[in-house]
Amino acid sequence: MDQKGIMSTETGSQASLAKIRELVMEKNEIQSELNQEKLRSKALSGKIVLLEATVKKLESEKLGSVAMIEQKAKEIKNLTAKVSELEMKIKEMKGEEGDGDPNTDPNPGDGSDSEGKFTAGDFEARIAELKEQIIAALPTLESNERLSGLKELTKAMWDCKKEWDDAKVQFKQAKTKEEKQKWKKIEQEKKEEWKELRKTNLPLQMNEAEAFFREIEPTLKELENAIMECSILIRSEPERLAQWCAEKGAHRDMWKEFMENKDLQKKMIVNGGASLGKFHKSLEIHTGITRDIGDDAPNEVYDKIALAVALELADPVEIFHQKNVFVDPLERFWHYANAHTNNHLDKVFAGLTVWEMRNVVNSNATNEDSTWLREFLKKYRPDQARTPCSIWRYLWQIRTDMLYRPPVHEFDDFKDVLSAGGKCGPVSFYSRALIRAWGRPVWGVSQPGHAAIGRWHPEGLWTTANGLSWWNSNYIEKRYYRAGGHRRAGTDFDEDGRGRFNSTEEQYFYNVALIEAVADINEEWLKRFTPPEQIWRSVALSRRLRFAKSPWRKEPEEWKSEPLKLGRPLLPDTPEKFSTDEKIEFKGGQWVVPPTLCSDPKLSEVATVFHEFKDTEFPYYPSPDYYWNHVLVMRQWTGEWCIHVGKDASMSKWVTYTMPDDFAEGSYDLSLKVVTVHKLNQFPLIFVIVDPEGNESEEIVLDMPYTRGEWKNTESIKVEMKPGSKFKFRMSVKWNCKVTIKEFQLKPVEA
Repeated sequence: MDQKGIMSTETGSQASLAKIRELVMEKNEIQSELNQEKLRSKALSGKIVLLEATVKKLESEKLGSVAMIEQKAKEIKNLTAKVSELEMKIKEMKGEEGDGDPNTDPNPGDGSDSEGKFTAGDFEARIAELKEQIIAALPTLESNERLSGLKELTKAMWDCKKEWDDAKVQFKQAKTKEEKQKWKKIEQEKKEEWKELRKTNLPLQMNEAEAFFREIEPTLKELENAIMECSILIRSEPERLAQWCAEKGAHRDMWKEFMENKDLQKKMIVNGGASLGKFHKSLEIHTGITRDIGDDAPNEVYDKIALAVALELADPVEIFHQKNVFVDPLERFWHYANAHTNNHLDKVFAGLTVWEMRNVVNSNATNEDSTWLREFLKKYRPDQARTPCSIWRYLWQIRTDMLYRPPVHEFDDFKDVLSAGGKCGPVSFYSRALIRAWGRPVWGVSQPGHAAIGRWHPEGLWTTANGLSWWNSNYIEKRYYRAGGHRRAGTDFDEDGRGRFNSTEEQYFYNVALIEAVADINEEWLKRFTPPEQIWRSVALSRRLRFAKSPWRKEPEEWKSEPLKLGRPLLPDTPEKFSTDEKIEFKGGQWVVPPTLCSDPKLSEVATVFHEFKDTEFPYYPSPDYYWNHVLVMRQWTGEWCIHVGKDASMSKWVTYTMPDDFAEGSYDLSLKVVTVHKLNQFPLIFVIVDPEGNESEEIVLDMPYTRGEWKNTESIKVEMKPGSKFKFRMSVKWNCKVTIKEFQLKPVEA
């Protein structure tokens, strides 16, 4: 076929396409009985649009032969004939059925409205149109020297890493000692080669990517809206999106508004996109939350929580130990919104980005458990919620009470997980829930044969805890991927978190997120490890790494928890010695003894600083906590002092209290207000009463109740007391389950 023939075919194709569009408009008016025929017709129409786009692309880029173009033109002609047949059939059916029911839904349930833009074929056609525009405007690997150079650098590292991995496989498969020694040596050599190549190539990769980005930045910004729309449609998946649009007319209206709302699209994309690409569910959740908020949201924090919930919970989160029961997005939003408004969260929460908040609101704890996790810690170990040591803030529980052992009883929620204990799984599940309950981000981490966590720090970095480093870590991939499921590498997540911390949202959008969208458009689907041929992915990763290393922060030296013990100087305003104005006094019909007013030991003389604080926003801090032996002295959330005993029960010593001169002689019921967190092995306290002459009673055993993290009174023991009398207690040495004491109570026994 000569050039004139090709042009003639192309003109005929355009005429055919125009006729098809008319048919589509006409068939949408047919009543519900014709839905099956309409779906077939629209599918064919979509194929025609795609084929014509292919013809144009082949001709313009001169990549196809005349024969290929002729074949495509024939396919268009055949499809046009089929549509003509359908047209005749539709007209016949329409004639039989008459004008139709006037009550027919104008937006039928097949996902089409009067404009016919909500079927899978429509979405695919729109993707093809946008892809053609975007790909034609951007440079290719063959046409750009910087892209070619970047590929060579990444390929060299890829090949070197493969040689190292192959050596590791050979070592594992080796049968003899000599073979193992041989491959172990090769493995070490390849590892060192890769490390050296990484040192030299990564800076070069970042330089090439930065120079390339400067070249294409104006074009990217011109194409910004098209790239966002195309990427969202691709990640949403046309079939899945069409099904959602077909469910309700409101869904179609919602999607139309979303396609016009470029600001919301940008916020969604820069903050990681909808989980697993489910933008339609994110949109539905976000619309529901913003409608519930109304126009009087207190501040921008509500907007960030709403978007974080919408993006992250687009893929449902199953509640801990509740099969097929999932977190309700609206309830989760209000849980964190109200906790923020009432100052129940860590003060860093309000400053988190949407991407960081996503790793807070995705907790698999119930909202009730999250509230409990905050409130019990305020009572039981307030120091762990106020420690200035960021790496142990909240997490210290796994060193003090979340015992690493086989669980001693079954559990169904996080209250009982703390009591039961467990090995790496329960410990890490509990740690993630506790930190998120306070409003700090956590990323779940899996390691070889082990469960751990990754956590965010306000100092500008993420770290792993409860296990190995990022190099040994991975977790569930929640970003959109096409080529099969995979786990996200810990090093990749770490770089992402650091890169976001070191850049503004605007910088990250253009340098990383928008280029990742271009990678999707070029079908460079997300993988755990990016191969060198995925050049747009490589550009995005190189730009992200530049941010992550500007600067690459190390763990601060200030992450220490015991200033004097570790030789750190105290802050200028930190009292080295403990002091209190509290007194033993009669109130509410009983004598109340503050637990820090012991006469032996005198805490003012022997207690030393355990923590220092700089939290001037909290009314009772800055204030240090103190300790002596197995007694930890802590500020309560309400300002009074309490003691926590049982740091090491085997070292337990007597703690003695002496009654004041105005104390009334008589019989008393002695009890304690305590909080405990262990159901089993919560062993008792041992009490002895000493009269003013020094005569001691027999030891009295007082059981400690399982209070499940709440303040409760113990049972009472009957004692005889007078001015100068003493009572003293110590821990039972059989177990190390601890107890926090708010006060001792001596209630007069009525005659």
